[in-house]
Amino acid sequence: MMKNNQTIIVIALLLALATVMFGADTSAHDYVGVSLTVNTPITYCGGAYSSGDWNITSTTTCSDEVIPIDGNLNILSTSEIPEDHFTEIPGVYDLTANSSTIASAIPPVDISMPAEHTNNWDADPNDEFYITMNESENKIQMVTNNTDSLTKAYLIDLDGSDTSGSAGLNHADFGFGYLTDAGGLFMICYNETIDDFDFYDLSLGSGQVSCDSSFDSNLQRNATIYWNTSGNSMAVTVVTDGAWIDKKIYSYDGTTLKSTKFKNTPAVIGTNGVLNLNNVTLNMTNGSISVDGKLNANDSRIIMNLDNSSLHFSKFSSANINRTDIYSEIPSNRYSFFVQTPDFALDNAFVNNIGDTHIELGIDIGGIVLYTTGNGGLINNVTYGDEESNYGLAILLSQDITVTNSNLMNTSGIIAGVDTGLDIEDNYIPFIFLGNENSNNIFKIIT
Repeated sequence: MMKNNQTIIVIALLLALATVMFGADTSAHDYVGVSLTVNTPITYCGGAYSSGDWNITSTTTCSDEVIPIDGNLNILSTSEIPEDHFTEIPGVYDLTANSSTIASAIPPVDISMPAEHTNNWDADPNDEFYITMNESENKIQMVTNNTDSLTKAYLIDLDGSDTSGSAGLNHADFGFGYLTDAGGLFMICYNETIDDFDFYDLSLGSGQVSCDSSFDSNLQRNATIYWNTSGNSMAVTVVTDGAWIDKKIYSYDGTTLKSTKFKNTPAVIGTNGVLNLNNVTLNMTNGSISVDGKLNANDSRIIMNLDNSSLHFSKFSSANINRTDIYSEIPSNRYSFFVQTPDFALDNAFVNNIGDTHIELGIDIGGIVLYTTGNGGLINNVTYGDEESNYGLAILLSQDITVTNSNLMNTSGIIAGVDTGLDIEDNYIPFIFLGNENSNNIFKIIT
C-alpha cells in the first residue's frame, strides 16, 4: 500500500517536564526536540478507494488522477439477474408460471407430465434439464437427459443454509445426474460423517429415499425424494418439509459450476453502482474488472496488467467508453474482454493485448466478445494495436451490432455467428467469417 509520511516536529518538551529536569528556570537550558511519524494512506476519488478490492455500490466519480488498483474492481448491482438457463454468474427465475400439481409418488420420465415444465435449462447441447414446482406443498419436479455420457451433476441446496451440505460445492445437500466414472445415472445426499456425498442405489430403476438430518445434522429441512430412470434420462421429485423456500440449483460438469435460483417471486430490482472516469488512468496491477452496474469512461486509460485477468460486462450492465485506451503495459500479458450487455458503446478507442474468453458454449475465443441476448451495441473508430493475433471482434448471439470506422488490420478480423442485424461499414478488416448469411446484414469494407 502506498503511504504518505507526514512528519510532525515537536519544538519542545512539556514545560512541566523541563521544570522537573532543570528546575523552574529553564532559560539557561536547551529545549529538546522529538520527531514523530504518522502514516496515513493515499486515497483516490475523494477517499472512495485506497487499496485492495474496490466494490462500488453507488455513483462514484474520479477525475484527473492515476489510480493503482491492487485488487479487483467490482461495479456492483443489488438487482437480481433474470435468466433462462444455468449461468456462471448467478441468475434467478420466477417459477410461478411453471406451477403445477405434483404427486408425492414416483414421477414419469416425461416433460409433458406435467406440461408446466420449463424449457430446457441447460445450455450444453448434450444435456437437458426441465423443472416445475408446487409452491404450496414445497415440491419441485425435474426431468434430465444426457446424450454424450459425460459427467453432468445437478446439485440442490435444500434448506438455503450456509451451515449444511458440502462447503466445497456452495452447501449443496442433494444431487443427481450422470457420472462418467460410474458409467451411468447417480443420486447423492451429503453425509457430514464422511464430509462427502453418499450414493444411493439406483439398481431398481425407480424408488423413494430420504435426504434428511440423519445424513447431516445441520440440515434444516428434511426431504423425501421420488425418482425414476429410463436410459440416460431421469425424473426426480423433491418434497421438502415446511413452507416454500427458493431453490438454488447448480449444474456441474466436473469443471464449471453454473447455477439458477428458482423463486416463487419476480426478480428483485435494486440499485446500481456507477463509476465515472474523467481523464483517469486506471491501473489494474493485480486484478480484474467486473461490471454489473454502469461504467462511463471519457479521455481515460484502463491498463490491464495482470496476465489472464478479465474485463467483463454482465447481462444487465451498461457501458459508455469514449476516447479511452484499454491495454496492458506488459506485451505478453493478456486479458479477456467479454460483453454480455447490448447497452455497450466503445467509441474513439485504442485496444491491445486482448486474449481468449471462455464462453458458455465451452470454447475459447479471442478478441472483444459480444455475447448478448439483446439487440444493440456499438464499436466505432476503434484501433487495435500490434499485439493482437486473435480475432478482433467475435459477435455471438448479439444482433443489431454496429461496427464502423475501425481498424482491425492487426487482428484476424471479425467472426460473426449471428444471421441478422449486423451493420459493418467503413472499416479496415482483413477477414470476416460469417456463420450465417442474411440480407439484413450490411457490409461496406475499406480494403
